[in-house]
Amino acid sequence: MSTVLQRARAWSPTTRIRPAIRSLASHVPHNRPQIVETATWWLSSSRVAAHTVERLLGTEVSSVERLGVHGQRRVLLAHTAGGPVVLHLTLNHRYACQLEWAFAFADRHEIPSPRLLASATDALAVPRFGAWAVAVSFVTGEPLLGPHRPGELARLGALLGRIHAIPASAAGSDAPQERSAYDLHWLDFSAARRAEIGRLLARCGRRTGGLVASTCDRLADAARSVDLGERHLVHGDAHPGNVLATPDGGLTLLDLESLRFGISELELHFVLEQYCGSDREQRGALLGGYRSTVGAEKWRRWTSQRRFWHDAGTLNLLELQLGILLRARSEGEIGHVRNMSRVVDGTLRRLADRSQAIAA
Repeated sequence: MSTVLQRARAWSPTTRIRPAIRSLASHVPHNRPQIVETATWWLSSSRVAAHTVERLLGTEVSSVERLGVHGQRRVLLAHTAGGPVVLHLTLNHRYACQLEWAFAFADRHEIPSPRLLASATDALAVPRFGAWAVAVSFVTGEPLLGPHRPGELARLGALLGRIHAIPASAAGSDAPQERSAYDLHWLDFSAARRAEIGRLLARCGRRTGGLVASTCDRLADAARSVDLGERHLVHGDAHPGNVLATPDGGLTLLDLESLRFGISELELHFVLEQYCGSDREQRGALLGGYRSTVGAEKWRRWTSQRRFWHDAGTLNLLELQLGILLRARSEGEIGHVRNMSRVVDGTLRRLADRSQAIAA
């Protein structure tokens, strides 16, 4: 324990002042505005993590590493006598319950992910700060950042198909009520949404509002005949950094905080774009793996409506990319701004090419 205290005392808050300010802005409870207490909580999180792991798992902690702030939680790696443990600490009780449900649900359905070891959602893990904790196993591996090989993409597709084959009826009464990242709000092609995307485009210096309006018109007409069916499980944030290639040749999913039931076709499009782009061989490999596990009915729905999902997904990606570009500009990240500018222009070209192909 002395090692933990030494590391905590040696750590300088000035090296992480901006993340600390952001954490305070987003995590101070409205009903308990003790900003000093909350600041102390974030700055002493290593000691908090060590005490919490020792209490939850009954094992001594030799050292703690900060892995970062992700969403509404602070993630730390505790080295114990029984091996490394990843601890998620949050000041939001509902968020802690969602995280606990996600890891437990993944374990029940044999989805490869960190294993839930212990949690403190029925009682405060750290009463002084009003904090809640979820402890999971540590998984070794390399993020699936690419270049991606066909066999690797086939395994990813098969894993995604297994997830998308789980219907909402399997959720149970304790499932989170919050909507998925992939839900009906992404199928809103109303004038209000067109205007919002148009405003984002204008702020980013793109004068292509007419293209968005015509795309929304076309999608609104097509949506009337789309069969949504039952919601299915979606990861919600399956970008390459959240998929680990493990030493045994398998794949493991990280960051289950967005695990929900939603429109799986939208997530499939997102994964295809993130991992394959326009490469037909790579897309074929991923879809081949997906088809082998998702089930005949789900596959039929995807293939019969793939043009709609492609166009709707591309419009959604554009909106997300514009938001990321504006955020990068506000934070002065020049390299990120240049990269996202290229990405946004590529997405706009795909929308324009699709509109021209339909017109022809």
